[in-house]
Amino acid sequence: EDAQSSQRSVAILARVMERGSDVKGLTLARAADAARRGDVTSAASLLAQAPADKDPYRGLVAGEIALLSKQPEAADKAFSEALAQGGGARASWGVARALIARERLDDAEASAKTTLAQSPLHSSALTFMGRRALARGETAAALDFTRKATGAQKVGGASARPSRAARAEAW
Repeated sequence: EDAQSSQRSVAILARVMERGSDVKGLTLARAADAARRGDVTSAASLLAQAPADKDPYRGLVAGEIALLSKQPEAADKAFSEALAQGGGARASWGVARALIARERLDDAEASAKTTLAQSPLHSSALTFMGRRALARGETAAALDFTRKATGAQKVGGASARPSRAARAEAW
């Protein structure tokens, strides 16, 4: 996440807070914001107050909190639930990250491929796939993934637009 998106998140949350606590999903949004800021205690407390419905966003937030809490098994479960509820590429990538934390790299690679099937410009998944290719000695594939991850090479006629941090990580 870059500074601009962080500022946007703060501004959006401030506008929502002005409307009052009757806004559907406000508690979940506040939990997500606390997690984004690294305030795991507040994030977990707010998540516990949010309705346990079939919203995939709840699973995404729960997974992020679990990863921040160094609980990759719980993260895997939460992201998998979000994926089953339609969480898309974010849920697939969450599963991959949980599997990486569990050191199940082959399974994480399969999940990263699923992420890329849903979102071909997903910079973090492309970067991970590049690292895996490099670890296998596949330097041409690793460079291809890196170019795609940084936006230097188009995918399906479009270029990735990674944050500065994601671009630096890829290179």
